[in-house]
Amino acid sequence: MHVGDQAVPLTHKALQFRARHGCYHIDSDLGGRDAALELDEQGYKDAIALCASEGVTLEMTHISIPESITLALPDRDKDIEKCARLLVRVR
Repeated sequence: MHVGDQAVPLTHKALQFRARHGCYHIDSDLGGRDAALELDEQGYKDAIALCASEGVTLEMTHISIPESITLALPDRDKDIEKCARLLVRVR
C-alpha cells in the first residue's frame, strides 16, 4: 500500500510539498478533466517527467466521461472513439 493524493496540480511547488511529506504517488486531472482528453502523447510524457523530476510517480489521471456516453445521446459513438484514442496515446 502507498500513501497517495488525488487531483494534485502539476507544479513544482505542489509536487515538492507532496514529496516532502512522504507522498510519492499521485493522480492529477492535468489541468482539468476535459483537458486530459485533449492532451497528446508528448503532453502525458511531459507530465510524467515533471512528476519524476520531483521524485513523485503520476499513477493515473482523471477524465470527464462525456454525457453523450452515459446518456446514449447522438454523439455517443464519436465520444467513445475520442476516449479510446486517449487510451492509445497514454499506453
